[in-house]
Amino acid sequence: AIMSGAGSNAHADYASTVAGLNPVVYYKLNEAATVVPTYVATNLGSAGALGNGVYVGDDTQFTEPSSPGPITGDATASSIAFSGSGFPFPMGVSIGWSTNINPFPAFSAECWVNYQGGTSGELVAPFASIDGSSSGFVGNGRSGWTFYANNTSWNWRMGNTAGYIANFTDGGLIQVGVWQHLVGVCDGTNAYLYEDGVLVGQQALAAPFLGNLGQTTDIGYSSSFGRNVTGGVAECAIYPYALTSNQIVAHYAARTSANYKETILNDNPVGYWRLNDGSFTAPPTNTYPLAANDGSLGAAAEGLYLPGTHVGAPGVPFPGFGANTNSAY
Repeated sequence: AIMSGAGSNAHADYASTVAGLNPVVYYKLNEAATVVPTYVATNLGSAGALGNGVYVGDDTQFTEPSSPGPITGDATASSIAFSGSGFPFPMGVSIGWSTNINPFPAFSAECWVNYQGGTSGELVAPFASIDGSSSGFVGNGRSGWTFYANNTSWNWRMGNTAGYIANFTDGGLIQVGVWQHLVGVCDGTNAYLYEDGVLVGQQALAAPFLGNLGQTTDIGYSSSFGRNVTGGVAECAIYPYALTSNQIVAHYAARTSANYKETILNDNPVGYWRLNDGSFTAPPTNTYPLAANDGSLGAAAEGLYLPGTHVGAPGVPFPGFGANTNSAY
């Protein structure tokens, strides 16, 4: 690459070469091995541990476990309650990207939400897997899907790298303070939204659907846009096919039985997060390990290693990076 004014400042080693370009932020991620407090959201779906998530935030931002949840017949069921705070930092459950939990062209996404309201017109995302950067860092890309609440309606959106290809609401059926069962479905031709076992909207796809290309799948917020939700979320699942209306009705009906988990697993989800992972007090975010900034903004732009990050892994093995370099993933 050729950069204006950079040629005469280049040095033999990588770090000096980058520093010579006067970046405002430069994160070497060379910190020594350290433990990032991590609380795992267990995936019971077929993707297994590859689909495990991590709880991100502190105890002012979410409470887990939170009861009562929507599944009244199962004493092991629970939920997570979100305060809606945290933006621009993530606050919720973050699930690492993989093709396994981002199926397309057909798929279904399911969750239970107890929405506690919000500002008129404000969008919040209880469950999302959408890549807002899939057409570039700033662009129209919306590969993936998301549920939104806008204070009066539930909104189901799906997209590709050119933008949304399905975007519709239930027409104003949101219920504040009540557990509602949401299922978004794509059969490759049409998008459908079910609430409490009933089809409340559908739309033909304007273009082919494309799954999330690289962002995390998120519960309680959207890693692309923030959209932190205030309310409870429970029993989130993703399926690699379009659920039938009979299956969806059966899922909703199972809420009062002791067999809700078995009902879901019998339909073979790739991801299934019950959010009943036990009591955990999340540490304040200001106790997370720091990622030093060697750019001109210095400490004012230091980063944080968030839960789920492995710090102090072996670094790049090329001579220009020097000996004993570390990395993070």
